[in-house]
Amino acid sequence: AQTVVIGLYPSWAVSDDAIEAADQFLRDDSLPPALRRLVVEGRAGTVRALAARAFDKS
Repeated sequence: AQTVVIGLYPSWAVSDDAIEAADQFLRDDSLPPALRRLVVEGRAGTVRALAARAFDKS
């Protein structure tokens, strides 16, 4: 299941919209802890990618 969740996370969508979509998904209190962790990790990767892009522009 972990491979499926990682594969389904839109890591190609490096944008504020992708972060907001992840945040909205994570608002669901009924998510299993393992799923929540994987989405949080995917979101963190998106945040890091956005920070790297901003740094590259400067």
